[in-house]
Amino acid sequence: MILYSEKEHAGKRMEEIFSERGLTKIQVCKDTGISRPTLDKFIEGNIRNEKNFYKYLKILFQYLDISSEQEFKGWYKTEELQKKEYNPSDISYASEVTGISEEHIQEILQGADATREELQELALCFRTSTKGVQNKHYFENVENVPRCNIIGAEYENGIWGYIEIQPARRKDKLIYPITELTKDSVKWQLNQEFLVVPCLNNRLLLINRKHLKYIKLYTVGHGKDKGISRHEETSIRKFLNERIQNFSSFEEAPLVVYEVYKRYGNVTNEKTNKDDLTKLEKEIFGLLRKEYIRESYIKSQTSLTEIYYDDGAWDTIVIDFNERENLTTNIKRVQEWIQPQVEDELYMDGEAGEYISYNTERIAIMDIPLLQVEDALLAREEDSKQEQKYLKGIDLPYEWKDTNNH
Repeated sequence: MILYSEKEHAGKRMEEIFSERGLTKIQVCKDTGISRPTLDKFIEGNIRNEKNFYKYLKILFQYLDISSEQEFKGWYKTEELQKKEYNPSDISYASEVTGISEEHIQEILQGADATREELQELALCFRTSTKGVQNKHYFENVENVPRCNIIGAEYENGIWGYIEIQPARRKDKLIYPITELTKDSVKWQLNQEFLVVPCLNNRLLLINRKHLKYIKLYTVGHGKDKGISRHEETSIRKFLNERIQNFSSFEEAPLVVYEVYKRYGNVTNEKTNKDDLTKLEKEIFGLLRKEYIRESYIKSQTSLTEIYYDDGAWDTIVIDFNERENLTTNIKRVQEWIQPQVEDELYMDGEAGEYISYNTERIAIMDIPLLQVEDALLAREEDSKQEQKYLKGIDLPYEWKDTNNH
């Protein structure tokens, strides 16, 4: 999504597109009905009203026939602009806590090789996932780092507040913790039929807006119902409070904790060698056993998908995110496209290998484990890169080349 906080970058890019297509401001104003002073303000990043910014952005996208975020702001997705800036004090703190030198931390942040233990320790300090440490993750708006900025953004990450959702035919409300970046992305998506909302507690929501009574956004301390946090008073929360500065509730637990949870499930199922455990894994596994946390709870945190239907019914499934599913493709489409279209059927394999198909029109909300979706998306992106690399290396038949050059 193009966010309001990126209005200056959006204005510069829009001016570049005008130049690339040989369009003058006079011509744009004449064709779109936008006044010259307003267009100048847009290009300069001086539109002060958020609703007006999105209004003019949509008009210009339609006028320029721009259909995707990548098409509009591919310039913004460069490695340089994607880098996160950590304050020196954060790196110094991480070094003090983990015992990793500041120099090596800087190298790791830039993509140098690191052990799983090093990545986990840094992920805990920086309140992210192990992929997030090296900026290799997909959902950038679930970072929980209070003092970490994304270049180009005017705000910091960390918990901003909550999104409250009321399905049309249910009495219960669904409440999830979100960052300020997610809050802005939700505002941007409200003119769409489908929304994708990454949340801080390892949940990713695919929402069909027409089956909701309302969506409400509010900051911390304003109207949040009690009881949303699970196991907030367990020894795990106390442990994290000792290990993370300014940690206040389990809603702020970084994604690395859920990565460890998933590994715990593998250990209990004897899929992982118990001797091959990191420091963080040993500490959290010990606390989970101490609290007698059942495997069903771990499963609900790491692999269970909850589905709310248009008639008020509710169901849970475990999705096998292999190649035989189109859920991740549709999530990516809604997440990145300006005018997304979701397929009429969502299909996937279940935990036991059974084929499952859903009529998209019937779904109000899909509440999915975020890390599972992210892993599937990143795997598909890597497969696509490898395929493109392979195709570039193929020596195509002369006849095929000749045919396609005419």
